[in-house]
Amino acid sequence: MTLFNNIMVTSIEPKLNPAGKYTISETCGFLGIHRNTLRAYVKAGMIRPVPKKQNVLQQRFRGLEILRFWNSFV
Repeated sequence: MTLFNNIMVTSIEPKLNPAGKYTISETCGFLGIHRNTLRAYVKAGMIRPVPKKQNVLQQRFRGLEILRFWNSFV
């Protein structure tokens, strides 16, 4: 884990498809963080989920956005 500006994420680069869409649980697993931490980062505007459609129950995160976030703190 790396602590940078009070932000902790794994130092291991996530192995994912940049064009893929990932659930909250998958995103947390890639970043090595708790789902409440991810929610705080979303609320702060540090990582952006895919815009939700009416029939979508759970937020998704694009692989490219996960990598952008990870690269900005590691």
